[in-house]
Amino acid sequence: MQRQIGKKWTMALALLTSIIVLPGCEDDETLALAKAQKCLDSQPATITNFNATEACASTVLKYNSQQANIIKCGAFLMAGGLDTTRIANAAKTLDDGTNQEAIYIAALTLNQDGTRRAQLAYTYCNATGVGAYQYFGSLANMATALANVGVAFPADPTTIDQTTINNAIDQCNNSGNESCVETIANSATTVADAYCSNASADDEVCTEINNAIAGAGGDTSKIGDAMLCYLEGKKVVNNTQCCDQDGTSHCMAL
Repeated sequence: MQRQIGKKWTMALALLTSIIVLPGCEDDETLALAKAQKCLDSQPATITNFNATEACASTVLKYNSQQANIIKCGAFLMAGGLDTTRIANAAKTLDDGTNQEAIYIAALTLNQDGTRRAQLAYTYCNATGVGAYQYFGSLANMATALANVGVAFPADPTTIDQTTINNAIDQCNNSGNESCVETIANSATTVADAYCSNASADDEVCTEINNAIAGAGGDTSKIGDAMLCYLEGKKVVNNTQCCDQDGTSHCMAL
């Protein structure tokens, strides 16, 4: 099951550069889309010229059609370092271990001009209205927010461990990092609303996200803290505390 998920998402990211279907007449937007798609199609599986990849979106930035937003979504994810090679490596983290969903999410971090590109990818992927793109854009935004609070995740996704994630969570929870918790909350909510309600949704990741939203007990101000609780390998108890999996040990208020 987990290996199938990895393959599914490797294929989905590849579709970010090939899903555009151009209409018959060659108006300005159609020509711009074709140019941008050709540029993205020419990018290697392992991207090294990140600025050139971002530049692929330049011809469609002024357009707001679904096709244009798909191109922009793909371009900013790939320019941030989330290429097909990184997605394949991220999928390997789902193979075994405990709390592998958190490690998988962390593996989707954008590590090249990450904050800016993650925020833009989140915006454009969400604007596509397509669950698969909203999923990638939101999880990349969530992971990048965690990685940019002073605890960078390793470049090789397969070497990310729970200790590193927990250190990032501690930094995100610091009083000066309210924007980190807010980004986590917004990204989790987007995935839950746009993707996890689908029958074909990734059950493992969606379970974590749905548990976090349920754990917040309808209080949207607690969703970010609840999500961080589950990413830490713990669970929310009575909508008020984050505890170890036994529900009673090492409890802290949300």
